[in-house]
Amino acid sequence: MKNVFRIVLTTFFLGFFLQSKGEIGLGDWQSITPGNNTIDNYSGDGITLFLSNGKEYKKLEKLEKWYFFKGLVIGIRSGSYFIANEKTMQIDSFDSPEQWLAYRVQNKIVPKLWTRWYITKWDYYKDFGFYLLIWFFISGPLILLFFVFVYLSIRYEKVSPKKPFTLIVFLIIVVTTTTYVLELFPQSI
Repeated sequence: MKNVFRIVLTTFFLGFFLQSKGEIGLGDWQSITPGNNTIDNYSGDGITLFLSNGKEYKKLEKLEKWYFFKGLVIGIRSGSYFIANEKTMQIDSFDSPEQWLAYRVQNKIVPKLWTRWYITKWDYYKDFGFYLLIWFFISGPLILLFFVFVYLSIRYEKVSPKKPFTLIVFLIIVVTTTTYVLELFPQSI
């Protein structure tokens, strides 16, 4: 019985691992933009944005910093500035930050509330299984500790929000859910 349990558990963890990192290397990543294009760090020179309309594609290499806003990818790449329309595949380049800012202000594509800049991958929950497997010596005890807190909260504190274990469980759930939702919607506001 123990051997069957070990085989099932090993297959379960390896399945997560292969799902997350089977097609590329461990340090490489690829993410889908809000406009269904891709950004990755392994297919070009540095971080690369691939714009595609199904018939043709354009690529923008050496991205350093970018954000998503109203169907656009706006950012900095190797000393210049760019605005890439994800639907029309039009890429506008600027040599100075003043020209870039003036164009953004003139076309009203400056976020008013929050600019979410990215320099790397932004959707880590897609690789959740990979992180559970690789960092199991950390994630295993933390998951176990979470369930101990849930048990103590229910058993001894009667799920009272004024008690410490209930508060810790609530904060863990809120932080995890908020992070997950923010990764689903990476746009600036």
